[in-house]
Amino acid sequence: MKNRMLGLLLVPLGLAGCAVHETARTMDFDLTLRNYGSALRWAYFDTAASAIRPRAGDPPPQPCVPRTDVRVSSFQPRDVQFSPNLDEAQVRAVLAYVELDTGVVREASEPQTWWYDEKAKRWYVAQGIPRVLCKAEGDTPRKPAAPRP
Repeated sequence: MKNRMLGLLLVPLGLAGCAVHETARTMDFDLTLRNYGSALRWAYFDTAASAIRPRAGDPPPQPCVPRTDVRVSSFQPRDVQFSPNLDEAQVRAVLAYVELDTGVVREASEPQTWWYDEKAKRWYVAQGIPRVLCKAEGDTPRKPAAPRP
């Protein structure tokens, strides 16, 4: 009887342990996304790049030369969907950015796949820096429009 009671007490504790694990992983994910978004907003592209890593066997992301004519004003992860075992998340990343030479605010959205590296105990994004923040090949900086008389 004692063993049975002990077993009944341990089952909820085991389930609580799983919930703590899930909560910790999703909290790590939220913190990683917040730090990644902050790095993009402050134009710390080297810091943002530290969160980029394709899974083993996947092709590397396209190289990015950051644009100097834009500033990110917000990074919002939307429509986050976790895999059942919480080792991957699909995110729609929405960026608002300002074109410095015109002052125009634009918004761009792109899908991102985030994955959890069990060995490193951290989240990575499989894609590179959002493409809207990268110079296209052969791009030259635009000159600001001349003031009107």
